[in-house]
Amino acid sequence: PSDTVWFDSNSFVGISDSVFVDVPNAYCHNFNWTGVTGNPVFAETNPLNNIHPDTLNIYGSILLDSNMSWVYTSVIYMRGNGVETIKTNGVFFNEPYTGGSVTILKIFFVNPNVTYSLGDSFACDCYIYLNAGNFNTNNFDFNGYSFSAVTGSNNRILNLGTSNLNWQSWNTTDYGNTLVVVADSCILTSSYTSIFRQNYNIIN
Repeated sequence: PSDTVWFDSNSFVGISDSVFVDVPNAYCHNFNWTGVTGNPVFAETNPLNNIHPDTLNIYGSILLDSNMSWVYTSVIYMRGNGVETIKTNGVFFNEPYTGGSVTILKIFFVNPNVTYSLGDSFACDCYIYLNAGNFNTNNFDFNGYSFSAVTGSNNRILNLGTSNLNWQSWNTTDYGNTLVVVADSCILTSSYTSIFRQNYNIIN
């Protein structure tokens, strides 16, 4: 898809207006919320549906705005090509939905021909799967619930630079197709961690 989904200051008329994913598969190129006002909310129509979750397919970058809330808790496939950016502007992924969220957002990076770089610090209560391609933390803090770079046969590069990371679960087992580039990063984990055939700077 070549169409960018772009919300701005003219997109919403009320406070906390919502945008819902209400189809099994939604597609866009860039997903851009820059300049929104009124604290809009991004969600899906059925946040409790683990059996047949709604899926958002993004073929470009994610650009969020600090004046918004993210409560979408389903599945995202990052399918960008070339060089793409993830810039959250302080938005926390997977904020509790009304009534309490019982699902956890899952983000899959699946294109071997892309480098995704952080544009600022990233924080989420979600699962991230680096199944293909390159991911560059760009020296920003990178925090979340579960990170995995073990699934699939595609090569991948994880460049941590000087980032500080705090993850409950961190799995970068190398079966010959995962390269973790570590400069002066520090990884903090609070539960089960699987780290094999990798060299790290500091792990606590």
